[in-house]
Amino acid sequence: TISQVLADHLPAGWTVEGAASITKQRSIGFEYCTDYDIVMECIDTYDVVFIWHIREKRVEVIDLSAIPVTGEYLTTELNLRKIKYKGQTSNFATRLYAYGADGMTLETAVIGEAPNGDAIFYGKPYVEDYTYSDKLVIAIWKDERYTVPENLYEAALKRIHAMAAPVVSYTCDVLDLAKKDPRYSFLSFALHKKVTLIDADRGTRLV
Repeated sequence: TISQVLADHLPAGWTVEGAASITKQRSIGFEYCTDYDIVMECIDTYDVVFIWHIREKRVEVIDLSAIPVTGEYLTTELNLRKIKYKGQTSNFATRLYAYGADGMTLETAVIGEAPNGDAIFYGKPYVEDYTYSDKLVIAIWKDERYTVPENLYEAALKRIHAMAAPVVSYTCDVLDLAKKDPRYSFLSFALHKKVTLIDADRGTRLV
């Protein structure tokens, strides 16, 4: 777990907050590395971000998948002064074949339990997502850091959901109303908050 990794590789005297609730288990492998390399590899491996409090020798671990949507939003009618849009589909796919260490596939991932107590296996070597398009577009992904089928299945689902729709990028020029007027305190922004962007021109809402 990330708690075990940080305990082994942070300098002496450092404390960790927020890692205990992250129970996913992953493998991190290097041929040559430093403790710093391993700690920073946790960001991608466990899908987290770090907030470093250097003077207190304290690090906050934020699980990106667990950040709640708290209601802040951006709209051209109120606090969005300028917006630029960019989209691309170069990595688009609707079916993803996933492989872990030693050729491990998704088929043996346990995804539930039958009424008689037997394990229910996923049974397929791929995951799919046709939310955006009904066309079959196949991609293959291999990551030998995964040694547990359930972890590979979880990661593959996340990856196909990201691949199955165009990648959209927004650049926003925002007016921070909460700092100017206490009546807009409900629109207070902070690092790592999930903010809703209302794109009136395209009729979409994004978090």
